[in-house]
Amino acid sequence: MVKADSAFFILPLMDTDFIFDEFISFDEKLNRVLEYQLQNESVYAGFMRELQQHTELEFDKENVPLLPIEAFKRAKIFSGKQVELEFKSSGTSGMERSTHYVASSAIYRKSILQGMSRVFNLDDFVVLGYTPGYADNPNSSLIWMINELIQHSRSELSGFIQLDKPFPAERIEKIHSTGKKIMLFGAAFGLIDIIEKQSIPLPQDSVLIETGGMKTYRREMNRDEMYKLLTKGFNLKLDNIYSEYGMTELLSQAWAKGNGLFSCPPWMYISIRNPEDPLSKMPEGDPGLIGVIDLANIFSCSFILTGDKGRKIGDSFTVEGRYHAENLRGCNFLIDAD
Repeated sequence: MVKADSAFFILPLMDTDFIFDEFISFDEKLNRVLEYQLQNESVYAGFMRELQQHTELEFDKENVPLLPIEAFKRAKIFSGKQVELEFKSSGTSGMERSTHYVASSAIYRKSILQGMSRVFNLDDFVVLGYTPGYADNPNSSLIWMINELIQHSRSELSGFIQLDKPFPAERIEKIHSTGKKIMLFGAAFGLIDIIEKQSIPLPQDSVLIETGGMKTYRREMNRDEMYKLLTKGFNLKLDNIYSEYGMTELLSQAWAKGNGLFSCPPWMYISIRNPEDPLSKMPEGDPGLIGVIDLANIFSCSFILTGDKGRKIGDSFTVEGRYHAENLRGCNFLIDAD
């Protein structure tokens, strides 16, 4: 149990190994990160001071106050010594975009590789990204992640696939002949676009990872329908289709197989919050706002209230689209507090 007025300490910039140490309990790590951010990150600390004027704060991981994600559009949320990476959310010209200032690429890299290694044996894969290349979009945290995986694979066959070119069938055959498996990343709408033009059978041991993006597709589509199209178009079993849940404002990702149930690495925690009162959680199975604790975000903000709708099911969770702003009446003063 944490109290908002607990004693503070300064955490040296490089002392972050504890975040990924599975011999330290999540609650202990949460306390250390929370205390550091209250002492060193002015936006979240100010947000907490504002909350203290409204309620007596005593909480654990289920109801720790979460900073509304809109704050990343309005303020520089950062407590490191210098910015090493700067990620921006996608958006059209003139649209307000979130910015995530990252103090340590090493923390992001460790979160990616250790998190994915819990799901995949990365040494088995050649990595392909059906996305813009890193040179085209270096401010995308997703593209940075895929580029890191490409470098980690140490294969000349790994790389980004040009979006305006035919899908490289010969490259797929060459990868298969090496005995390596294919890991193909792509936004859902982009992957569906290419298989609607032609089916692209992948080797049966391939892994397809859709990274979201249905909101820009030309028609509405639920997850089950999307998975059916992807399994048929790429000639894969449902167990070979994965979804990634991540965002510009996070340095960690959750992963789901074809059943749509997402699981987190041990330094990430999901709670489902009441849209009318985000300090309280929803009963298991009931829909609400997805709240994220991402301890890898130690030098920005680890406690984030998203605008996404989901449900908690055991240790897993679902992602079911976005909440409209008018449905978030209970969040109004929270959004304005920072």
